Amino acid sequence: MSKLRVVLDTNILISGLLFSPSTPQQVFDGVIAKENILISDDTFQELSQTLIRQKFDKYLSLEKRVKFISNLTKKAVIVNITEIVNICRDPKDHKFLDLAISGNATHLVTGDKDLLELSAVRNTLIITPSQFLAVVGWVK
Repeated sequence: MSKLRVVLDTNILISGLLFSPSTPQQVFDGVIAKENILISDDTFQELSQTLIRQKFDKYLSLEKRVKFISNLTKKAVIVNITEIVNICRDPKDHKFLDLAISGNATHLVTGDKDLLELSAVRNTLIITPSQFLAVVGWVK
């Protein structure tokens, strides 16, 4: 298999952080360990703005959430968006497709039905966390 270049949507990242053990956590841990995770300014902003919300205080301290964001930026490949697409039913999801195309991603991992129904965009497979683990052979 060629080198993985993976986009994880915001919900997968947050689930991977907050819920252990979980399939999203397994995906995140594997991708981050290999430094194959792609982020853009837009996806980073969405994650940061979401994770600082008070509703997450009951799961994890703000300090730990900020540390997660900091660690992610150290390990991630930051992609400049060079191409914009408008092919998803939900305009809020376009940023993940833009990142996948601009970053030449192999996979976009999501639980979002609007993205999953596309199944692929260019050379990027759009799959669930469980499908990703099976495809890359990381199933425990």
